[in-house]
Amino acid sequence: MTVIGINIVELMMLIRIRVLYRDRRQEKWIVGLVSLLFLIELAVNCWLVVTGQPAQREGSCSMIFDPQLRHVASSSAWLPLLYDTVILTLTLYRTLEIRASRKRQSIVKSPILKVLQHEGLLYYRCVLSFNW
Repeated sequence: MTVIGINIVELMMLIRIRVLYRDRRQEKWIVGLVSLLFLIELAVNCWLVVTGQPAQREGSCSMIFDPQLRHVASSSAWLPLLYDTVILTLTLYRTLEIRASRKRQSIVKSPILKVLQHEGLLYYRCVLSFNW
């Protein structure tokens, strides 16, 4: 369930990046890179879940990974963090770029850009604190 939940959120972030960069020349490269990171993370997490074994504890059940996979198992924590760092960087870059161009053109500020920045930073702080 964790893998499903995390990847649904990350898919929504991929859609956000696609929308933010849709009118840019680099759109295919950026969306392609983010999609590749998403697919790598999804594949590694699915593989770890399939090869993991449940460990019964009092009142709960957790996953135990094969000791030979301990280096790969740690990627279940740092791959989502890498993905979210890339998403945050791309989101902040694009929203700051849009806001700067609107100031130059003296167009009314869009509150959506401010919300994207604020919510993106808030989400990233939560993910960072859970994975730290």
